[in-house]
Amino acid sequence: MDDQEIWRAFDSHPEGLNEGEVAAKILKHGDNQIPSQKPSPWWVHLWTCYRNPFNLLLTVLGIVSYSTEDLFAAGLSP
Repeated sequence: MDDQEIWRAFDSHPEGLNEGEVAAKILKHGDNQIPSQKPSPWWVHLWTCYRNPFNLLLTVLGIVSYSTEDLFAAGLSP
């Protein structure tokens, strides 16, 4: 493709868009902005990082060890 074919394919020209074309494209496509979202709370981020089966298994085993007073296995050696 030569330059002129590319400009026609994208409905543009080397000088860029004029004010009328800009206004029409904004009306058709909206503002050129990425939608933003509120960051999630810290506890949601923590849960997302924590919730894999291995971490959950280690937590359950730690609770069982602590509740049976096996403090060495729970990682809480006296």
